[in-house]
Amino acid sequence: ERGLSQATIRFFEEKGIIAQSRWRNTLANGQHFHEPIVVFKHFDKPNHMVGASVQGIQAYPELHKDHASGHLKRVLKDSGAYGGMVLDIGQPERLIVFEAPIDLMSYYELHQSELKNVKLLSSDGYKPQVISRYLAEIYGREELTLAQKEKFLETFDRLAENIEGLPEELITFAYDHDEAGKTFVKRFNDQYPNAPKYARTDFPPLHDGQAKNDWNDERKRQKGLMTMKNESSEKSEKRDRFLKL
Repeated sequence: ERGLSQATIRFFEEKGIIAQSRWRNTLANGQHFHEPIVVFKHFDKPNHMVGASVQGIQAYPELHKDHASGHLKRVLKDSGAYGGMVLDIGQPERLIVFEAPIDLMSYYELHQSELKNVKLLSSDGYKPQVISRYLAEIYGREELTLAQKEKFLETFDRLAENIEGLPEELITFAYDHDEAGKTFVKRFNDQYPNAPKYARTDFPPLHDGQAKNDWNDERKRQKGLMTMKNESSEKSEKRDRFLKL
């Protein structure tokens, strides 16, 4: 349904980033119902998992009324505000940021031949402290505490005006092409005034009659799996998510 190839799924599974499991729901009558899920893992170092987000494989609208699609979507408790699903390709020299793991996987499948020395990050929403943490690590500051890494971007932005040869694509926001995605970028630019020197956007293109798009929808469209009906359904959920921020 998501339009991802078996090769992409195997690649992420072999990297140890995703897995299939089951989620236990407690029904109104006290009984338990287990549904199949995909787990998107968060690591702070190799083989040390510190959190995860999960998504249901099948829709159960009667159980998950908080999402228009009827699918389970959760960030696990105590996953923390400093992490997300991360994929390193080569020796990362820049960062590409996504709102959700499926968008990261879709972008990878569409662009894998051109991705070199880059870190792909799904932050599960707008989390500048996560961006700051991984930017610090790209610059070799692993010895800093998490609190210090959170402040790294603030210092970096202040000094960016005087740094010669700063990569214009140091941070790329591959967010959804909708008002929420644009607002996330605006919030970042407001918080870090020198961001235009080192950050850019890579929104998926809008097609005829389309007001919104994300990288998974773009992948599905290229495989002929996208219709205007399910497109508007998924987008209404994202609008609801943004309005709750």
